[in-house]
Amino acid sequence: MERFRLKVRLWLALAVMCMGILAIGLWGAYKSRETMIADREAQLRSVISVATSVIERYQTQAAAGKMPLADAQRAAMEDLRVMRYNGAGGYVVIEDSHSKVLMHGVRAELEGQDMTGVVDPSGRHVFVEGSDLAQRDGESVVHLQFPKPGSTALAPKINYMRFFKPWGWVLVTGVYVDDIDALFYRTLVEYIIAMAVLCALVSLVIGVILRSILRQLGGEPAYAVEIAARIADGDLDVVVDTKAGDSTSLLAAMRRMQQRLAHAIEQIRGGATLIASVSNEIAAGNSDLSRRTEQQAAALGETASSMEQITATVRQNADNARQASQLAHNASETAARGGDVVGQVIDTMRGISQSSHRIGDIIGVIEGIAFQTNILALNAAVEAARAGEEGRGFAVVAGEVRTLAQRSAAAAKEIKALIEESAAQISGGSEYVGRAGETMQEVVQAVSRVNDIMGEISAASAEQTSGIEQVNIAVASMDQTTQQNAALVEEASAAADVLKAQTGQLTAAIAVFTLPEQRA
Repeated sequence: MERFRLKVRLWLALAVMCMGILAIGLWGAYKSRETMIADREAQLRSVISVATSVIERYQTQAAAGKMPLADAQRAAMEDLRVMRYNGAGGYVVIEDSHSKVLMHGVRAELEGQDMTGVVDPSGRHVFVEGSDLAQRDGESVVHLQFPKPGSTALAPKINYMRFFKPWGWVLVTGVYVDDIDALFYRTLVEYIIAMAVLCALVSLVIGVILRSILRQLGGEPAYAVEIAARIADGDLDVVVDTKAGDSTSLLAAMRRMQQRLAHAIEQIRGGATLIASVSNEIAAGNSDLSRRTEQQAAALGETASSMEQITATVRQNADNARQASQLAHNASETAARGGDVVGQVIDTMRGISQSSHRIGDIIGVIEGIAFQTNILALNAAVEAARAGEEGRGFAVVAGEVRTLAQRSAAAAKEIKALIEESAAQISGGSEYVGRAGETMQEVVQAVSRVNDIMGEISAASAEQTSGIEQVNIAVASMDQTTQQNAALVEEASAAADVLKAQTGQLTAAIAVFTLPEQRA
């Protein structure tokens, strides 16, 4: 059925429905005929029951000895002979067990006739068959073709037979059912005509409905199902054929849906590709940023450690500067005192130099005395030599004096030389001491400047210590911020990974769709 078009299936369904209704009508007519026949059979049973009651009454009287059996049987036959029903068209026949007519209600000429040779057009021995069934089962119903009284034409008839065993009689009655058949065929013709009209009206309605359905569908349902299945399977390149000017049918709507879906999926695919690229870049950037943040955190940690060391060094330098300033102050005082001592040494050296000059003068006097003594000793020796022996002792003394004078002169010369050398050295020492005094003055000034500089260094070190502490606070804050940034970078990296995974799933989900450019 699926391979047939909707129009064929609907007309086929209509034909099946009409045939079904016709079959139901035929079945109903047939059942109505059977019901009427059953009613006739029930009527025949009722008639035979009345006849049987009449016979039983006479059989009871005969059994009771009120009348002879033959008289009872004749009386029963006469009573049944005049028995009529259905407007005098119905009567009763009595046969014996061998199908011999004992009494006929309307055709007395048949009484005594053997009915075993009577057959219907199909060759059935209907009277023998009915008699045998009645004797076996107590009653029987036989359908046969038999001419009506006064006619030779065969007509359908129903015979009902009942066996009255005490007397061996078979009670027979029948009714023609040609009127039932006529009613059946007339009803059947009327039903067929009514069905033809009904089927024509239904065909007209179905035609209108079919046209409306096809107009709403825009084509065959199977084609619409095929298109919908292909779109559901992701084939957005399918070509939806619609009639010219069709914009309201299901296929037209599916065509618009296919076009919009293709456009939407194309945009989604482009967006997914862009998101995938951006997420990859974000992931790479986050990875690089995470690495740099970790490096920065490590560098900040090292910086913080270095700043702590610098802070300790600066504090130590500040302490050393204060100590150096104090030492420079002490050195300045010591240098000042040294300058004073050097001044005193210079004055002393000047006094020694003057004393040396005076000693030189004295040595000169001593040399003069020694020279004069030597002259005198020489003169004394000359005079002693003139005196001869008397003057020998004096000459010895004069010689000794002369020797001493010479030695004194030599010693005076040596002393003078030493004094001159000492004076020269003292003069050089005085110069050196003067220079040392000037140097000590310069040292005192330099130490004073060093003291000032060390004070400035101490103040600068204090300011550096304060600044470094603030830098330490800033570095600690930067380190905390860097740690937070690292955590945020990790979260962003995780989010980027999730986004990347979701983008992959979205790309995989979109990949099931086939777009026009892919087919091309």
